[in-house]
Amino acid sequence: MYVNDLILNFNNLTDTRILELTLSCYKQIYLNRGRFGVHFAHDGEPVLFHETTFYHAFYTSSKGPPYNARKDKLDRQRAARVRWIKELIEGRLPNSACWEVTARSGRIMPPNRLYVLYAPAYLVWLEPRKNNIGWNFSSAYHTDPVYLTEKTRGGNKIWKYPKEKPGD
Repeated sequence: MYVNDLILNFNNLTDTRILELTLSCYKQIYLNRGRFGVHFAHDGEPVLFHETTFYHAFYTSSKGPPYNARKDKLDRQRAARVRWIKELIEGRLPNSACWEVTARSGRIMPPNRLYVLYAPAYLVWLEPRKNNIGWNFSSAYHTDPVYLTEKTRGGNKIWKYPKEKPGD
């Protein structure tokens, strides 16, 4: 599967129209049970998607990196890649892997899951559910290889796409 075939085309669209299309796509793909949805990771673990997570996942701060300020601006790159998330967590994208990593809060156990697409550089964050059964989708975004290396450093790679070249 070619990831670029999954990118939504937003040529000549306003942010309002992009928001409508992305939200519609998110609901159609991920919210298969009303205001939430259940899908399954590469290893069969359940992943919950919530309607309210949409704004965290597809918005960024107009004042800098998302963790520095309130998210108040639709991120067109995130929105265009809305269809990548399911394909990545289900293990269908070549050149991808899944890592267990320490949470940004410092929580070590249980770890977060980080799904990585190495080229083009993209990641999906999953957080453990409070009952430790499965995961909650948190966010997904296009990034650069240096950032991917930084986020996986010290983590544990638990899975890689089966067709990954030996030595990668």
